[in-house]
Amino acid sequence: MPEMLFDSQRNQSTANPKQIKPEKNRELHQAAIDCIITAG
Repeated sequence: MPEMLFDSQRNQSTANPKQIKPEKNRELHQAAIDCIITAG
């Protein structure tokens, strides 16, 4: 399947192999919830 991708897509998939750490994930989720509550 990689042969079906554009060069930029291939580079994109290999450039960021890291996953979001659980602590950062919780922080981002909480920030999103706070924004939703504030926006009403």
